[in-house]
Amino acid sequence: MEVRLKYNPYTRKKDFVIGSKPIVGDELSNFFGGDNTEILNLTINFVEALYNYCNDDIDFKFIGIQRDYDFLETLINEYLQNNPDININLIGEKIIKVEDRLNQLKNLFTEMQNTTPFPKLKTPELKDLFEEIINSDFEIAVVATMSSGKSTLINSMIGKELLPARNEATTAILARIHDNDNAQNFSAESFDVDGKKVQEINPLTLQGMEDLNSDKSTSLIEIEGNIPNINSSTIKLVLTDTPGPNNSRTKEHKKHTYSLLQKAYKPMILYIFNATQLETTDNEDLLQDVAEAMKAKDKQSSDRFLFVLNKADAVDPKKESVEKKIQDLKKYLEQFEIYNPRIFPVSSYLAKVIRMEQNGENLSEDEEDFLNTKYKRFIENKERHFSDYANFLSTETKRLLEQKIQEAQNNGDLFQEALYYSGIPSIELAITEYLNKYAIPEKISKGINTFKDKLESLKLEAIEKENLKNNEQKVKLLQEKIQQIEKVINEGEKGKALKDKIQKISTAEEINQKLEKCSSSFMSRCNFNNMRKSKVTPDIAQGHVSQINKTINDAQMKLEEDIKKVLEDVLINKASQYINEYQKYVKSLVGDVKYNNISSKSILGDVGSITIEETLEAYRKTEHIKEKIGTRQVRNEDYHFGDSFWNIFRKEKKQKYLEEDVFRTRTEEYIDFAEFIDNKIFPEIEDFSRRIRKLAGESANSEITKFKNFFINQINKLEAAIQNKVNEKKAQLQNKTEFENMIKENETHLKWLKGFTTKLDELLFID
Repeated sequence: MEVRLKYNPYTRKKDFVIGSKPIVGDELSNFFGGDNTEILNLTINFVEALYNYCNDDIDFKFIGIQRDYDFLETLINEYLQNNPDININLIGEKIIKVEDRLNQLKNLFTEMQNTTPFPKLKTPELKDLFEEIINSDFEIAVVATMSSGKSTLINSMIGKELLPARNEATTAILARIHDNDNAQNFSAESFDVDGKKVQEINPLTLQGMEDLNSDKSTSLIEIEGNIPNINSSTIKLVLTDTPGPNNSRTKEHKKHTYSLLQKAYKPMILYIFNATQLETTDNEDLLQDVAEAMKAKDKQSSDRFLFVLNKADAVDPKKESVEKKIQDLKKYLEQFEIYNPRIFPVSSYLAKVIRMEQNGENLSEDEEDFLNTKYKRFIENKERHFSDYANFLSTETKRLLEQKIQEAQNNGDLFQEALYYSGIPSIELAITEYLNKYAIPEKISKGINTFKDKLESLKLEAIEKENLKNNEQKVKLLQEKIQQIEKVINEGEKGKALKDKIQKISTAEEINQKLEKCSSSFMSRCNFNNMRKSKVTPDIAQGHVSQINKTINDAQMKLEEDIKKVLEDVLINKASQYINEYQKYVKSLVGDVKYNNISSKSILGDVGSITIEETLEAYRKTEHIKEKIGTRQVRNEDYHFGDSFWNIFRKEKKQKYLEEDVFRTRTEEYIDFAEFIDNKIFPEIEDFSRRIRKLAGESANSEITKFKNFFINQINKLEAAIQNKVNEKKAQLQNKTEFENMIKENETHLKWLKGFTTKLDELLFID
């Protein structure tokens, strides 16, 4: 049976036909879970429902963008794996690539700004909002523990030895590499913790980066240059080298990593593991948060994480397979409830030296030796064809990768062939695929929505004016309507009702519930029962204290990000409700309203610390221990003169000397760590949690006050805008000359609106 689906991701419109029957209304909703459901939110249940409906082999023809085709292909393949006797053939009848649409949208917006006769379509606020959406950075954060080869991996992606790569804590700062395809070299600016510029280097070299990194005042390095192997011409890509979980000069850097997990646009995370040392406690807290972020129902929440098994070439194939290492990493991640991770085995070092050789960069002797001895092994040994493990790429992208490998083989380019086998190009293709799947379509949708509603309301108003031409009855009806609106304004009931509702807003209960959840999560992270021993040596106790401090500090940072997210979710939610309500009252009379004024300052402030080291001494104790150190001979008091003679006849001979144990008493110091935890740690944590909830509640109250003031001010603006509009309409309808000028001007406006709307529809058109 033939099934045909045409899906427009920008309007979410679906044309769905099974056989010759169009599927509409409730029946369509049953398949897709609602009229407005995105394709990306479908599950395997959709495929099952479709097959049950058809009860026959299916030729599924799809018209839409590449991202949605790839997603449907994944769903269908997953269903067929469990149902091998069923035949569903997905056919891309017309597949549209989105890369060019973003540039078309930018050009269309510029045209609108230059040609529109409507002042409200070329306000600085609208332009700024559009620019903020379209040109906002898309971040790819590279996260790893020490010695995982993180810097080498980034260097392999830029094809240059730029970031220091040593086994010590070289990346103690945040480094952000901004992609600029037109840059001839790399340049950098460094900033201190207050955002003040410290140094500027152009061109940037490895030595320059080491100098910036060694400067204790440096907190952030902003780098600009070409990241040549990721196709991001339509998006502002930023590759962020983040300090690892065990390595950060300031807590702000760790908070940055945690905040990336909360971002609404879902930036990518490259989480790197060392194939020779998979398990480390440094990963634990961050991996728990990664797992939480991946639990969201949409596929994007899992696709954004790439787990990189670096140094996979260090695995000796004669002793252990790469596949075994991948399975080991899967088992390790399952401890954190991370299932079906996208794991890419790579040799970033090989990729780096090959690209440096191709780019004419100077190689060290060690790099030359590695290149000359290893690249052939990657070609000859299929165990080292790491590109074969990129099973998470779409069919089209895998086909592209295979074509590139074939081209290298046909050209006899052994270095290029080995480069593909290194696995790094597979990661770059996965990033490009993610950008095309999620980031670019999202920017297009958001960019269009910045002005689409305005166009619609202006068009309705223009059509209404057009209908007034040569129609006295409609003019009279409009005059009556204006009188009614004016009466509402003069009575002020609508505005007063909205203001009263805003003044009565209380988010206390909702915020308290969410804060309790944050607090519970914080307490569960700070569970130190495994350390509860009554006697530990001072050295071990100090080690426990260091671990407790690290856990508490990480949990505090996570708690602060959670609290910020709670405030944003609750208040922005409320903001959206009231924006909708008062804009429905009289549409399009005020400009764009955006409430996102959540303070970026630290919520915890000075309260955000728990200090425990200085109290450890109070739990230091001593005990006296009696221990045997040997023996000595002492005279037997029962032995008398003549016993040596009688010993001849005795079965048990009497000894002249006896062995006696020798003891000494020593004093030993120990820490009662169980008492320390019960009396100091747990009460401190509980008190801290209470203080934080109180502080967060106060912060929420402050934000609610700002929120209320903001919206009351907006209603006042709305009422003023309505009054101005009423005055304008009254003047136009009461004065014949003004009325005729309005009708004539409206004809021009309507012509422009129809022409521009047609261009916008063409941009969104899927057919």
